[in-house]
Amino acid sequence: MKILVPFSVVPDIYCAVENYIQQDAVCVDDTVKDVNPTDVLVLSKALSFDACQTTAVYVGDTPCNKSLRYAVALGAKDTRRINAVNADAFCVARHLADFLNTEKYDVIMCGDASWDYSSGCTPEYLSEMTCVPLISDVADVSLVDEKNVLVIRQTEHFIEKLVVPFPVILKCNKSIFPQEKVRIPSMRDMMLSTSAQICVVDKTSDVEPLTHYSSFTKMPARGTVKVLTQKDFPLLVSVLLGEADEKGTLFSSDQVSVFSGRIIATVNGKNEPKPVLFPDNGEKQLLPTHIDLHTAKVVISGGMGCDASAWKKIDFLAEKTGGAVACTRPVYHAGIRSYYEHVGQTGAKISPDVYVAVGISGALQHIGGMVRSRCVVAINTDPNAPIFHYADYGVVGDANAVLDELTQILTKK
Repeated sequence: MKILVPFSVVPDIYCAVENYIQQDAVCVDDTVKDVNPTDVLVLSKALSFDACQTTAVYVGDTPCNKSLRYAVALGAKDTRRINAVNADAFCVARHLADFLNTEKYDVIMCGDASWDYSSGCTPEYLSEMTCVPLISDVADVSLVDEKNVLVIRQTEHFIEKLVVPFPVILKCNKSIFPQEKVRIPSMRDMMLSTSAQICVVDKTSDVEPLTHYSSFTKMPARGTVKVLTQKDFPLLVSVLLGEADEKGTLFSSDQVSVFSGRIIATVNGKNEPKPVLFPDNGEKQLLPTHIDLHTAKVVISGGMGCDASAWKKIDFLAEKTGGAVACTRPVYHAGIRSYYEHVGQTGAKISPDVYVAVGISGALQHIGGMVRSRCVVAINTDPNAPIFHYADYGVVGDANAVLDELTQILTKK
């Protein structure tokens, strides 16, 4: 099975990208860039089949030596760089499609956020251009025989098994490979990668982007968090029920958050790709009924600061407010909550009216998924937790105790 893995290169999560804003662009130095975290999982999965049959390819007009060497150190025997501007997802897909005209692959494995501005549309455009069927929400893939693979799709509502013939494009989610099993390159691996041959492929055409990003600015601060005490909890309940018109930072319809929610930009010229979709005819297992995070007006989210008792109360609070339940990446990885509840850089990116963060410290990986929330309420025992910098309301206290108080008020209502 010959596999192609397109990967993207993004700024390190802790890089101060706001220092790189230059007029209408964010020119981040290559030395602070890394392979997209989701793409690392996809590449790790592909290499688990056969490293010699896997090609890792990056579209970009700068060398990105550090990141490309990291892909080699992970085990990629064949790493290419298509020397072209990756202005948007359409441009990336066009150059990948041209590359596929010269070399054939059985499976093209893409991450579901394969471009830094988070459009996630590269696989769709690639399918439209090449007429190769696309399967989204891929959580696992295994080889059946010389002509077919078994694909497991995992959406918010079902798990589906499909036997799929070659060629196929797979848009993979964060479940494609366990984070804890990703190979950590040794010093020898890193040293050897410096002498490995990175093949540079010339672009075969000039491509104009369909989507234009401009007016990059640092994410505005929400202002000073309003600290609430027990006597203020009725107000907090009113906010949860939509009875109080409390709204935090708002974004216009043409603005998007980029670089893990640290910068906002104006976007123009959006276009919807028309991929060739593989028939949805596999064996399905329905998941428990729940409210979709992307459409919920209220989201109650928990972190590692929540114990089993607190999660029961979070479920109850979400039910009473008509909201959805969410969690952080460590909670999902620990198997405490379901796949579809993960909010963050590699999880769902949502914009509810009210987001309640319970026992969440506020790591940037999580902030990138909830930063567009209109109103943020943070509940944490640590008054210095970073989450309070992103909150409109803050409660310093034990999660169980605060949730008990809110539950009592809601029950009386």
